[in-house]
Amino acid sequence: MKQPSALCLADFEKEAGEILSESVWSWVSGSSGSEEALRDNRDAFQDWFILPRQLVSAGAGHTRLNLLDQLLPAPILLAPIGLQRLVHADGELATAQAAGAMDIPMLVSALTTRDLSEIYAAHGGTCGVQLYLQDSRTANSRLLAAAEDAGYPWLVVTVDVPVNGLRYRELRSGFSVPPEMRPIYAEPNPVPLDIGPGDSRVFQGAMSRAPCWDDVERLRTRWKHKLVLKGLLHPDDALRARDAGVDAVIVSNHGGRALSVAPSPLRVLQGIRSCLGNGFPVLVDGGIRSGADVFIALALGADAVLIGRPQLHALAADGARGVARMLRMLRDELELTMALAGCPTLDTVNSACVLPRRTNHPSIIRRDQPST
Repeated sequence: MKQPSALCLADFEKEAGEILSESVWSWVSGSSGSEEALRDNRDAFQDWFILPRQLVSAGAGHTRLNLLDQLLPAPILLAPIGLQRLVHADGELATAQAAGAMDIPMLVSALTTRDLSEIYAAHGGTCGVQLYLQDSRTANSRLLAAAEDAGYPWLVVTVDVPVNGLRYRELRSGFSVPPEMRPIYAEPNPVPLDIGPGDSRVFQGAMSRAPCWDDVERLRTRWKHKLVLKGLLHPDDALRARDAGVDAVIVSNHGGRALSVAPSPLRVLQGIRSCLGNGFPVLVDGGIRSGADVFIALALGADAVLIGRPQLHALAADGARGVARMLRMLRDELELTMALAGCPTLDTVNSACVLPRRTNHPSIIRRDQPST
């Protein structure tokens, strides 16, 4: 039996890089274009200190929260990542088993290589399913019907890639998915673009089929359970989502795979939280690699975080056991960070717990900051 060697999430990344083929590793680790957004996702966390607090009683501490009518043990979810059989033979089933064992919600990608009912059964707990609003209304309806039949309580609509998700990824990365691993709910034969002489392949082509707010409103009527929009970075979009009846938003730049000069989600998180106010669920992803990162995201306004690439790293390194160990590491690190910051529960984590690393003010700790 393989002996566990990873001591942090970076170790899983290193192991995955040694195991996977060059083409698959490039697809997993790259941003499908400029690496600027990908780097900024990580750099944004380096702009913050966490203030330690001493002699705070934490014996009754915990990380539990209620999110979208589900009681969760920690503010950590697995982000929707498709084509997981590219990195491990068991693919999404192994990830679901690990997440279920750790009682961590899994958001299943629309580009899954496994049946939605199989994944839901393997997890055995709270799951959501992702939807790209594809060219074909038939493909959308097929995925929605499968999600409803399986009992998924959350639908997560990714809106920052406004064309067929698989086709977009392949065009941007240059990586072609092997036929035997094609996602089972994606449109197999996209309708060719019909553009005239002098027309734009973007505006009159791909974007002529792109979803809009009317589609979100129709989907809100169609889907009777919790509806989440993923891929928002502008406060006005977050407000419009709330007004359209969406139940939560995920602040995300698609892991740097969409607009390569988009800001890190962490950099816009406070502005979105300020606009939406307290009480409306806001989640965030992008660049989270430790429990301290999770803490910083919570302090800046997130209710919970999504873990993206690290789940693929752990899956490639050690299958279901690797994913479970990765999640356990994150939760342990978060609990330790909370204890050292004097925050025994999530409702005590706020902006007063963190300090910007760069400031011209001689004293950045104010007397009027709330105490824990």
